[in-house]
Order: sequence, then C-alpha cells, then structure tokens
Amino acid sequence: MKNNKLFIVSLIIIGFLAISVAGMSNNVKQHNRNDFQITTLYDGWNMVGYPNQGEISKYDITVIHNGTGYTWDDAVEQQIIINFIYGYDAEIDNYEFSDSLKGGEGYWMYVYLDCELWYVE
Repeated sequence: MKNNKLFIVSLIIIGFLAISVAGMSNNVKQHNRNDFQITTLYDGWNMVGYPNQGEISKYDITVIHNGTGYTWDDAVEQQIIINFIYGYDAEIDNYEFSDSLKGGEGYWMYVYLDCELWYVE
C-alpha cells in the first residue's frame, strides 16, 4: 500500500484570510484495496486537495454523511454539499468552476453538513 500524506487545512475568514495547518496524517483511511478517503469537510467553506496523482471526476466521489454514502448528485439534492468546486486559474487570475480534482492543485468547496469525500472503486 502506498504511504500517502494527507494535509488537513483549517480556514478562518474574519475580515482577512488566515490559513493554518490543523493536522497531518501519514496514512489515508482505506476500506477496500482501491478505496480511499480524500478528505473530511466541515460545515462551511473548505480547502480541498486530491491526495494522489492524476485526476478524479466529482461524479466518481462518494460523499459520506452520518455513515450513509451518497453519489455527488444525491449529496447535492440532499443539501449536504453544493454542486460547485471552485478552482483557481493563475494565468487569468480568476476562480472557475471545476468538475474534477487534480493531484497537486487546491480547490474550494462549500458544504452544508459535515461529511467525508471518498473515492470508491
């Protein structure tokens, strides 16, 4: 099993932006051989990264809330998450919508309820 590192970032916005690293884990949770937890999200705005190489579509993500797994669309319908992932394009200095997460890039997501994002193969 790969030794992945997942950085969990906490964000506080009160008139200015302050970013603090809340914790680090050397092991990503896994249930099945190819399944892994991408991150835990908390009510409000969250900074998200994909802890692997490559790219994953938001439609391949399972959202876990209170022990129940939801497809992306079902999690949006149940008002657990909003449908948008916000990425930043440095070339045009602007935020844009993204339908996927790419390794090594950061994104913003807003969730209404605490949940986990999982890649389940």
